[in-house]
Amino acid sequence: MTNQQIADAFRAIADRLQLAGANPYRVRAYRIAATNLERLSDSVADLADRGQLKKIPGIGKELERRILEGLKTGAIRESEDNSPASETIPFELPGLDPKLALLLYKRFQIENLQDLEQLARSHLLRTLPELGTELERQILAGLENLKKNERRLQSP
Repeated sequence: MTNQQIADAFRAIADRLQLAGANPYRVRAYRIAATNLERLSDSVADLADRGQLKKIPGIGKELERRILEGLKTGAIRESEDNSPASETIPFELPGLDPKLALLLYKRFQIENLQDLEQLARSHLLRTLPELGTELERQILAGLENLKKNERRLQSP
């Protein structure tokens, strides 16, 4: 597994833990580890071979074990974290809390970013007291940032 694959797996675990109401420090540990893995200049596999995984900031005994498992098997199992598989969100928007994304998925059957944009532009969120106009702005801004990044990547 690459550094990025492990980081992605750790972020997915963090999202599921957060949705399940797990200890916020545990969720944060997975997120910090993911960020630090992405920033490494060395390969995680090389560090593991040298026994230096714990030198990565945020990697303790448990996360080291999970990384070694991933390097050995090619996957990091999420089932150990007791996160219900039915609580998956079919879309992801940077900056949008996973619990809120799950609420939007369940309440409005939002299955992709296009549905999310349509919902935000419909002003339906304004009718719900716990959501409101600020969430609409946050969603639309996040979607616009994604589009800008995609255009930047596609430009020669």
